[in-house]
Amino acid sequence: MMSSGIALRTSNLTVRAITCDFECVIKVDHTPENAPDYRIEDYAKDRPFAYHEEEASDLAPYVHRWFSDPEDHVGGWLLRFSRAGRDARRARS
Repeated sequence: MMSSGIALRTSNLTVRAITCDFECVIKVDHTPENAPDYRIEDYAKDRPFAYHEEEASDLAPYVHRWFSDPEDHVGGWLLRFSRAGRDARRARS
């Protein structure tokens, strides 16, 4: 049975220490219930991909970055998950 809610523990420590370490184990179930079965176009199975021109204008507000990232930290992070990023890392090693 899955527990939900918040548990709080308190302790009175009687020994002085330089550090106090805590280990937390969290199990999260990300399985969607009754998720729709969306059809994925073949071109979208390999990332990155480009939307068709007629779809791109409708989706523009949802793919636009809403914060400043002049050094492209987010783009660099995203490349770690793409085939192009993996190929670039292999070429450097």
